[in-house]
Amino acid sequence: MKNRIIAGMLLSLALYWGTGLLAAGPWFGAMLAAVLFVSSTVLMIQLTPDFIAVAKEGKIGDDRLSLMGLYLIAFGGCYSGVFTMTWASFGNPSEWLNTPFSGFGRATITAGFWLLIVSPNSTPDRVRLPKWWVLVLAIIAMVAMAFALGIRVGDKPVREGNFLVRKGPVLLMTPKPMALAAVATHPP
Repeated sequence: MKNRIIAGMLLSLALYWGTGLLAAGPWFGAMLAAVLFVSSTVLMIQLTPDFIAVAKEGKIGDDRLSLMGLYLIAFGGCYSGVFTMTWASFGNPSEWLNTPFSGFGRATITAGFWLLIVSPNSTPDRVRLPKWWVLVLAIIAMVAMAFALGIRVGDKPVREGNFLVRKGPVLLMTPKPMALAAVATHPP
């Protein structure tokens, strides 16, 4: 292969899937979290001086939005790595999942991607959103995925101890789902 970057990417994907399928388990997730933390931290350190300069100057432009987007992606990756390693070191407590704390890294990464999406069309004066139909398609796709996942998760009750816990949108959005979604041993 002439392009070494593409070859390296394909080799990395093969190593990931080979290692993940052969040695799946908690250590594999913790190892990936450590790699995510280190690589995101290195990128964040490299971008910090430029990020501070852009934040101080307060101007908008495609290059500035791209830099801020990359910084948010690096910050989200760093946070996600720390959260996952901490979660694993505490024995993977299920109470930590589906909380604002567990989703913060993904939310920050998503915000960074949105800054990258709008950056090519932006000028020094204002942020220009992509064409309206691109936004409409993105919103429809997000709503459809959320609906499909909500139906899939919501249809599968799970028994924990003496309680029947129904998983669904309420369970996913509340910090203490047992208080709202737990029902005594008989389902409603």
